[in-house]
Amino acid sequence: MKKKVELEFFGFLNDTCSIKGTVKNFEISSYPFEDLLTVFEYEDKGYLFPQTISDGEIKAFYYKKKDSYLLRDYYRSEFYLSWKMDEPTFASEIARISSIETWCKSPKYTTNLFNLPAYIGIYNYYGEFEYAIVDETNRTLHYIYLFDVKKYNNFVFEKDFQPKRMLFDSDIDMTPEERDYLYSMYMKEYLSSI
Repeated sequence: MKKKVELEFFGFLNDTCSIKGTVKNFEISSYPFEDLLTVFEYEDKGYLFPQTISDGEIKAFYYKKKDSYLLRDYYRSEFYLSWKMDEPTFASEIARISSIETWCKSPKYTTNLFNLPAYIGIYNYYGEFEYAIVDETNRTLHYIYLFDVKKYNNFVFEKDFQPKRMLFDSDIDMTPEERDYLYSMYMKEYLSSI
């Protein structure tokens, strides 16, 4: 019998420390993408996050800590970036995100996995999430990457941007196997049972 993945299944690493901190304003010139690259290049992920930011206002929080599981290193991570921009930049960034293609898949668009519409690159894939929340009214995108955060209490960013339901209960057009379990635009195969 197939067992459903709980939304609270937030990872498998040994580290159970609380993640603490605050979202802070950043100067655009100090956008911390290099810190994120350590994790993203290690796993070849993070395509939803912008590589450069040339204008607007940004706020960010990032946490990463190396841990090991079954003789392999992973980064326990929580990255949050909020980017408020002008209308042309906002439209351009939405176009960039919606046209991303990895070697096997692209982001999925949803209107009900969060309190605002979003593009998901990874959702509940063994404690991993990567998504961009779309706040059209304020011309703001909220980019989030999570791996092994363990529990909701460890989210530093607003509750409105936290996952609130399972894929099988969403409006995303997916195969039955994707909908029942998990999604990653970086992975071709899915587990048939968990």
